[in-house]
Amino acid sequence: MAGKALVVLSKRIRILHVIVTIDRGGAENHLIDLACAQKESGHHVAVAWLKGGGYWRTRLKSAGIETYDLGLKFYGHLAPAIRLAKAIRTFKPDLLHAHLPPAELYTHLSQMVPGRKRLPLVVTKHNDSPFIDSKGWNPGGNWSLSRTDALIGISHAVRSYFTKPGVTLTPLGAHTIHYGINPSIYEDVKSSDINKLRESWGANSETLVFGTVARLVPQKNLQMMIDAFAKFCADSPDLDTRLVFVGRGPLDTNLKEHATKLDVADKIHWAGFQENIPLIMASFDVFLLSSEYEGFGLVLLEAMAASKPIVATRVSAIPEIVEEGKTGMLVEPRDSAAMAISMARMKDKSYRKRLGSAGLARAKSSFGIDRMRRETDRIYELTLSSDPYQDS
Repeated sequence: MAGKALVVLSKRIRILHVIVTIDRGGAENHLIDLACAQKESGHHVAVAWLKGGGYWRTRLKSAGIETYDLGLKFYGHLAPAIRLAKAIRTFKPDLLHAHLPPAELYTHLSQMVPGRKRLPLVVTKHNDSPFIDSKGWNPGGNWSLSRTDALIGISHAVRSYFTKPGVTLTPLGAHTIHYGINPSIYEDVKSSDINKLRESWGANSETLVFGTVARLVPQKNLQMMIDAFAKFCADSPDLDTRLVFVGRGPLDTNLKEHATKLDVADKIHWAGFQENIPLIMASFDVFLLSSEYEGFGLVLLEAMAASKPIVATRVSAIPEIVEEGKTGMLVEPRDSAAMAISMARMKDKSYRKRLGSAGLARAKSSFGIDRMRRETDRIYELTLSSDPYQDS
C-alpha cells in the first residue's frame, strides 16, 4: 500500500453484494440494512441473490438499489454463475461483497472468466461453522479464502474461527464488524397494540411474559428453554406467566410434545412466523435465547432496542452483545436449572427495567447502523487501495 492514496469512499463507489437469499433471516436482514445505509450515504449499490422468494426485494427497489435474481435451482447449477457474470458486466461494480458460503462459491465462479481481471472481493462470515458441513471443509474453505481480499467476521468469535491454525488467511486479514440496528423503529409501538397482542397470547398487563424469536431447529436448543420454563413454573406455582415462541421450523411437533410431557403446554403460546418484530419484542417482558451457538444473534439487538432484559446462553458471540448483570443474565449452554434461576430473578420488575434501559443504551452506543456502515467502508477502502488479484 506504500505510496498509494487511499480511496475516498465518500466520492461514491459501486458495490455489488451477493447472498444466498434475501428472505428474512439474520444475515439477510443485516445485508438489507447495510445496503440501504450504503445507498443513503451516496454509494451505488446492487444486490444479487441465488434463490428464495425475494422477501426484501421491494424494500431494496424503493431504496434505489438494483436487484438481480440469479435463479438457482440446485447447488451445482451453473447458470447462476453465468447470470452473476452478466450482472457484473451490466452494473460494473468497483468491488464485490459476498455473504455465506454458497454465495462465496458462485461469486468466485463468476470471476473465472479467461482474460478478465478479477474484481476486489470482500467476504463476510456470518457463522462460526465449516464452509461445507463435512470433515473435508478446509480445502474448500481455504480455496475460497485464497481468492478473497479481506474477510469480515460479524463477531470476534466468528473472526477467531476463521483465523485459527490451518485456515488460509486473506491478504488483507480478518476484521470484526458487528451487526447494527436502528432503535428508533422500536419507539413507535402503540400500547394498545401491545395489549391486544398480549391478550391473544392469553396474557394481561400483570402476566410475566417470557419470549423468544427463533427458528425451531436444534441449534436453538428450545427443548432446554422449555425445561427451564417448567422448572420456573414449578417453583412459582401461583405466578401468572407465559412463554411465547415466535418462529417456525422442523422441530415444531417435537417441542409441543415436550411441553405437553412437562405439563406446561397450557402456559406456552406458539405464535409461528411473525412480521412485526418491534411489536413482538415490545410485548415481551423478558427475552430468552438458549442457543448452542450463534454467529451473532441479531435478535438480541432487537430485544435490547425494545428495552427488554435478556437471559441467554454464554456461547459464541452472545457475551459480546449481552453484558452480564448489566443488560441481561448469561447461563451455560444446556443448563436448564441455571436458566430457571435467572428467569426467577426477572420476577423483579425494577430489575427488568434497569437491565432493559441499559440494553437500549448499549444498542444505541455500540451497535448503530451508521457505525456498521462506516466500519465496512474502512474495509472497502483498504481493499480498493491494494493491488487486486491478477490471476483468474
